[in-house]
Amino acid sequence: DERIFVLSYYEEYIKDIKNWCNVRHIDGLLNTYGILQDGRVKASVMLSRAEPNCGQTDVEYLCDIDSLMLEGNRVIFKKKDGSLVSTKYKRPINIKPEEEVYLFEPWDDSIEEWKNIDKIIRTASRYIGIKADGTLVASRYKEAPEGYIKEDVWPEISTWTDIIDIVRVNDEGFIGLTKHGKLVASDNFINNNKKLWYEIGSWNHVVQLENCLGLGKLVAL
Repeated sequence: DERIFVLSYYEEYIKDIKNWCNVRHIDGLLNTYGILQDGRVKASVMLSRAEPNCGQTDVEYLCDIDSLMLEGNRVIFKKKDGSLVSTKYKRPINIKPEEEVYLFEPWDDSIEEWKNIDKIIRTASRYIGIKADGTLVASRYKEAPEGYIKEDVWPEISTWTDIIDIVRVNDEGFIGLTKHGKLVASDNFINNNKKLWYEIGSWNHVVQLENCLGLGKLVAL
């Protein structure tokens, strides 16, 4: 019996997740989502400190879920067949007007027509999907509001192939990992990190790519 336990500090806000069983993956804190062993989804979403444990019913219909991604104001669920479904967070009721910009998301409903997706990443203007064959797909461009970097990296990285992972570093800079263990990078990352790219650009047999505090942390054989 696999059961979730939380720190006592948060128990008053998300008590119900302690009763979840057979959980395979969990993500989020006060908005918490769990994937069960059978591919179903559980959720506990807090609207405010004054109204905790509200739950969320619009994920109960989901099945065959392989993974989830918390992106902006949205939760993106990847199914075992590589297709995507999405649901929005319930927004905190006490959100301040000046914080609305941080809830911006360049969502495009056509994303849910994508197939064979391994991973999805977010830029300021698009969502980009990595397909199982190593090619990339992108949502339609959406103009970001003031307060967001508006550079659109997609035209540059759209030609990348054999990609198995991408991380976003230094705002809109991107590093990609190919199935051959090589690294590729967007021009703005290279131009702003010439010394670092000179060091890592020739690495071989890279097996993992991870973003840490805005810098590329790379694990290689």
